[in-house]
Amino acid sequence: MNGLKIIRNKVYDSCHNNKENDGKPLVSFIVLSFNNARYIEECLQSIENQSFKSIEIIIADDGSSDSSVQIIQSFIEQTPRPAMAILSSRNNGISKIYNLCLSYCSSAYIAHIASDDINFPERISKQYELLHNSDASMCIGGLTLIDENGKYIKTGSIARKFQALESVLSSGIVQVTSPTMMYRSDLVSIFGYLPENLANEDEALGFRAIAHGGIIVYDKPLVKYRKHLSSISGKQQIYNLKKYIEWLIDNIPFQIANKVHWASVLDIIKADNKSKSRVSELIDVLHRTRLDLVYVLRNNSNLTVFLIMLTTKTRRKILLNYLKNPARSFLYKIYKSINQFTIM
Repeated sequence: MNGLKIIRNKVYDSCHNNKENDGKPLVSFIVLSFNNARYIEECLQSIENQSFKSIEIIIADDGSSDSSVQIIQSFIEQTPRPAMAILSSRNNGISKIYNLCLSYCSSAYIAHIASDDINFPERISKQYELLHNSDASMCIGGLTLIDENGKYIKTGSIARKFQALESVLSSGIVQVTSPTMMYRSDLVSIFGYLPENLANEDEALGFRAIAHGGIIVYDKPLVKYRKHLSSISGKQQIYNLKKYIEWLIDNIPFQIANKVHWASVLDIIKADNKSKSRVSELIDVLHRTRLDLVYVLRNNSNLTVFLIMLTTKTRRKILLNYLKNPARSFLYKIYKSINQFTIM
């Protein structure tokens, strides 16, 4: 990639140039930054405050136009931990910049976080303990949800049952708390870098872990996760139905790319044919759903759209997700009660 600047502190150079004594840290901590100058200092400080000592920090800024880079540079100079930064003059997309971070990770374990989220002090210590004493490939934890101003919203975690391969293949969904991911580096050495056509890193890494070694779920919160109304998920919830369907049409190719990656993972671990067939079915459903939604948009009558949306289970789920927004919750309750025997 062009337009990259790499900076390191002396502690980082000392760790990586010491040939007589292997002093490389046990955990590589990736921080993904993009236009989060308002929050990134608090995020970086939460890594600085980790009770676990053997951490190197790898920060990637993907073309921020605010003061994020200046804050990162100042942090690199001042932190007593080994730290480096990858500073890009333009936006490259999540997979490319994440892969570049991975190429600099030299530790046995890798953790990551977005630059607007905050780690609890015992996060890495707890995850290292759990992973080091098990055969699992990944550990995730609970989240404390906060708003743009840091105000508490709620706390929650993901049920362990969703981390079984059978559950993932049945639902077509990897349920992980991305900001809390910590995983063994062999998820990269065995399966390679991430495909560059993915929209995010969490589903690909989560599926790798589920298929190879499994995921440990720690029920208590490890990270404060910041919920932005301006985020993609927030925007999709306030769109009207037509805009929501348009967003889905654009998003489905990324979902297909993830499922294609699932298939490659199953090939590498030599999974059974039943699992591979299920992934092929999921890819086929996504292709057909996209074609269906394009057809829906071409029929502009609201009544036509509504009736068409009722005809298949996939469309009913799409409409339910749209109606879950608080502004439409009354319609959601009505629609779900009408379809309670057919939607799941």
